[in-house]
Amino acid sequence: MTIHLYALSNDRARLCHKQASVSCAETADMIEASWKAAGFIVNRVSED
Repeated sequence: MTIHLYALSNDRARLCHKQASVSCAETADMIEASWKAAGFIVNRVSED
């Protein structure tokens, strides 16, 4: 399984984008939590 994470933030009128693809759900959880804590809106997509 591959988990894709996409994140957007509008920080100081600059659009910021992050992207990651991982195969471990725990790693995806940690990345998602840290990005949300930094103010990003996160979209998570899983592929089986």
